[in-house]
Amino acid sequence: MRKLSEKIVEAGLVPKHALQLMERWRLLDPAGVQAQEDATQEQLLSFVKEIDALLEDGTEMPEICETDLDLARQFRESAQPVVVVAEGSGQDFRLTGLTAVVGRDGRITLRRVDRWAEYAARPGSKILLEGKTFEVQSVEVRYINEVPEFYSCNVREIHAEVRALPENG
Repeated sequence: MRKLSEKIVEAGLVPKHALQLMERWRLLDPAGVQAQEDATQEQLLSFVKEIDALLEDGTEMPEICETDLDLARQFRESAQPVVVVAEGSGQDFRLTGLTAVVGRDGRITLRRVDRWAEYAARPGSKILLEGKTFEVQSVEVRYINEVPEFYSCNVREIHAEVRALPENG
């Protein structure tokens, strides 16, 4: 268990039923960290300072792999072909052969296995979908079983004509 997790348990911030589940799932050693009961204000402030120090240190923060279990189903049911205009070697290219879904949050998600997806999912790329043009603002990776599977693109609609460009082939 990480030091940060130990401090949070020790501070009494985790409910007893959750601790029991953690023990059952072997995430917590029953003989290990014990929750402080009836901590004084001074003890609680001490815990806050220790937790803050661990957070500031940065070594206690695991990488968060965001999973969206609905994405695979969405791709099976409603994937749409998209065209992406991306920059390469100082020239814009039209990338074809990609599919995407639009999530409830308005993000456009591409599958990492699609050819050209790595180039398409970059800030500044333009995605042509349903007669509209979207510019990629930022990109986050989404996982299935800790395996990176999708690029989730935060986009904004732009009102620009995309001129005829050479295709990627």
